[in-house]
Amino acid sequence: MVDKIGSAGRPSASAATGTSTSTRYIQGHSMADATAVPTKMAQSKRVFTKNLTAHIVADLLITFCNRHGDLLTNLRLQRLLYYAQAWHLALYNEDLFRDDFQAWVHGPVQPDVYVRFQPHGTGLIDCEPPPWVVAKRIEQHIEHVMEVYGRFSAYDLERIACDEEPWREARRGLAIDDPATRSIDKGTMKRFYESKLEQEKA
Repeated sequence: MVDKIGSAGRPSASAATGTSTSTRYIQGHSMADATAVPTKMAQSKRVFTKNLTAHIVADLLITFCNRHGDLLTNLRLQRLLYYAQAWHLALYNEDLFRDDFQAWVHGPVQPDVYVRFQPHGTGLIDCEPPPWVVAKRIEQHIEHVMEVYGRFSAYDLERIACDEEPWREARRGLAIDDPATRSIDKGTMKRFYESKLEQEKA
């Protein structure tokens, strides 16, 4: 991945985190890959971009991490899902899905997705989501988000998100440990991440 915004439009490492570090998401392989027994593939499920939901995008992120041998917990999924939405708003002037995020104590959370994976506790999400088929642009967007944020732990992502204006604005007036279900404003998300793009271009 390059450090500057390319013609295809993508969040860069510097725009996302304020650093100039470039990263490339590395696909992992193991010896098990060479000895795995082929199994019957589930039937693909095509979904149009306008019908994407937070659950489907969460599935896409889990599938990506499974394919690349990454480790994904519910909390880390929440942060990656948030940045997928945030950068789609900034890059394409529209939301990736309609579902809202809430400003919980430890960062942005999409409550329905959180409840879905709550049975995993703090452990790894070890499921195989439905094989969704989405537009190539959506696949590339997920890949670009992972190129920037995939190297971070859940704790790192929490620190980044909680230091940014959208979450802080939604938490304004609350004590640091006050539970809350306030929604994070999409307009604020869009403006904030657009401003990070503009800062990089300057």
